[in-house]
Formats: sequence, C-alpha cells, structure tokens
Amino acid sequence: MGAHRFFTTARLSAKATVELTGPEHHHLKNVRRLTLGSQVTLIDGKGSIAQARIDQIDRNSTHLHVATTETAPSPKHCWTLGLALIRPKLLELAIEKGIELGIDRFLLFPADYSEARPPSDERLEAICIGALKQSGRLFLPEIAHAKRLEIPDEPSFFGSLEPVAKPLSKLPQRATFFIGPEGGFSQEELELLAQSGPIYLGPHILRAETAAIALAAQVAALSI
Repeated sequence: MGAHRFFTTARLSAKATVELTGPEHHHLKNVRRLTLGSQVTLIDGKGSIAQARIDQIDRNSTHLHVATTETAPSPKHCWTLGLALIRPKLLELAIEKGIELGIDRFLLFPADYSEARPPSDERLEAICIGALKQSGRLFLPEIAHAKRLEIPDEPSFFGSLEPVAKPLSKLPQRATFFIGPEGGFSQEELELLAQSGPIYLGPHILRAETAAIALAAQVAALSI
C-alpha cells in the first residue's frame, strides 16, 4: 500500500477532477507536504480506488486529476463487533484495531456496567477513515448504535474467560461478536447471551479493549 492514500466521498471515475477539503486536504498539504504533480491514491470507502495527480493546491482545498480507477467486489461476509461502551479513548482503540483486523461493522451499546458515553459521530468517522487508509481496506465499516444489549437474528458469540468456552473454529458469513465493558456483563446480560456461543479468549483477565482486539484477531485468523 502506498503512503499517500486519501479518502473522498466524491465519485471516482477516470479523467474526473476530485476536490479534497477539510482533514484530508490538511493532511495532504500540511502533514504530507505534497506538491503539484505528486501522485496519490484515492479511496471512497465503497470499494473504488483511483490513482490521481495533484493539479492545484489552494488554502482550503486540493484539486486532483483522476487517471485510473478500479472497483473491488463487495465482501461476501459481514462480521459485526458488538462493543459495550467504555472510555472513549479505549473504545476508539478497539474500533481502530478491529478495522485493521477485518471487522466490517461495529455495534455500540450501553451495557449495565458501562460508565461512559460514545465519542461523537464525527470523531468515530475520523477513526474509521484513518484505520481504513492505514490498513489498505476499501470498504468503510459501518458504526451503529443500540439502546441496550440485543441478540441479533444471526449467529452470535461473546468473549469469555471460562475454560468451558472454546476458541472460534468456524466463521459464518454473517455473525456478531460481543465484548462487555470494564466491569464485565451483568448476570442479566449473561442470561441474555446464553443463546450465543462463548468464545475463549485465554486464561488471563483482559481489559475490555484488549478482549475486543483478541476476539477480532481470532476472526482475522480464520478468514485467511
């Protein structure tokens, strides 16, 4: 993956002109310090990737000429990581690493022992875009919100430290994987999760964000 990768919501087509503004323009101009004529990669989070040339850099925007485009097929799977709300910085870390490991969707919910509110939608979008660009993925994961823990009508699992739980051995095309907050799931939530499969995360007590990454890593290992 090239170092100069930028996100845009513009439609990517050959010979089109794309304008970057806001954080992406700032990153190109002030962080990467790219100049006229530089070649960059553009992605739209919907499977399209383009090679483009910088034609104009203004104070508040950058204009690029698209040379070539490609579109990847949509993924055949949808793996959701259900995350109980934890401290924002730790939640952001879990989402960032989850994207790097291949999670397609995040479901955020307040668990009985949650003590935090989620970051703003703008902040979550920035985290997702940054991880998308860094990881080389082409489809921007979705972030959804629920009012409480709810078991979906699809295969679901939850992280567990109990020895009776087993590591994930088979990966369905659609599945939701739940991780609790710092204080763990309440007894009522565990009873609700009884209809899901427990996934063994190892013999050691893990922080919530570590548990999320460990579970996502199991999913990633099975998808290779």
